[in-house]
Amino acid sequence: MARRKRVTIYDVAQEVGLSVSTVSRVLNNSTLISDEKADLIRTVADRLGYVKRPIRRQSSRTILNIKLFLPLHDESALHLFYDLPDLIDNIKRGFGETRVNIVAIARNDRTDTFDNKRLGQIDGCIFAFARPEPTIRKILVDRQIPFVLINRVDPVDNYICGDNSRGMALLVDHLAQEAERRGETLRPIYLAFDPVKEISEQRAEGFRLGCSRNGISIDSTSEFHLQRLSEINDELFAYLERKAINAVTTFDDVLSIFFYQAAMHRGIRIPEDTMLVGFDNSPVISLLDRRIDTVDLESSNLGYKAGEWLRRVIIEREDAFVQEMVAGEFVPGETITPRPG
Repeated sequence: MARRKRVTIYDVAQEVGLSVSTVSRVLNNSTLISDEKADLIRTVADRLGYVKRPIRRQSSRTILNIKLFLPLHDESALHLFYDLPDLIDNIKRGFGETRVNIVAIARNDRTDTFDNKRLGQIDGCIFAFARPEPTIRKILVDRQIPFVLINRVDPVDNYICGDNSRGMALLVDHLAQEAERRGETLRPIYLAFDPVKEISEQRAEGFRLGCSRNGISIDSTSEFHLQRLSEINDELFAYLERKAINAVTTFDDVLSIFFYQAAMHRGIRIPEDTMLVGFDNSPVISLLDRRIDTVDLESSNLGYKAGEWLRRVIIEREDAFVQEMVAGEFVPGETITPRPG
């Protein structure tokens, strides 16, 4: 039986009556062609059975266009949590010798971002602290544009995420060790932050895990859910006093700083009266006169891993799938153990 002839871009170009260069641009995800022509080319290519050849690119001679999607609304104060310039630098570092143009988009549902005629070809996408809306995801899948999520977990898509649960459990371990040194029973609480519910719940799971493995008894009242920072108020401190809380774990470093300042204002000594831990090792902790004990999930390293994975998929043409949880590292401060003297 004679082998079926492979369909090429020349066959597609002849069928649609357009130039080979136009067809090539569309099939390589360029946005320089009108939507009408691009839809026609993709439809004909699918009908003819065109399959893109896995040609390996030259790393040192290639310039890739990568779109970086960042959240806009509930998590817009990302500069307080993460060093975004450092994240971008590490994404580029992950691409090695391959040169990269990174275009940041401050929303994860901007379908028009794929129609900007000045951006040219789109080689890959990164969703940092966000996930693609269904319409965006369909565009990426249909056009076979590789994409990866940073610090979000998805059962279907590629992701590289810090292990929020293990990180919080590690903090509880250190609180339990200090309570044992003091000869006290640890009575902790977790301050959840519901506007970032997905991540907050992962850290709540870690709080429960840490308490369980250290033999600490907790119940549903051991988690206090905040909707806004202003809820760190007299009502919260009265609640902590009624429960005789001696250790506070917070959703992140920002909450820990707000709590620290509110506690000191009320004459509560940190860590002598109440131990305190944050999360993320974010730039904001430099605002205090003492360092918060926290966990570093190495967001910059997540960026490096995302860039390195995209480089292998785009340049090496590897058929790779990634779903990786990266362990965090405890960063000691001065809010668990009192200062000497």
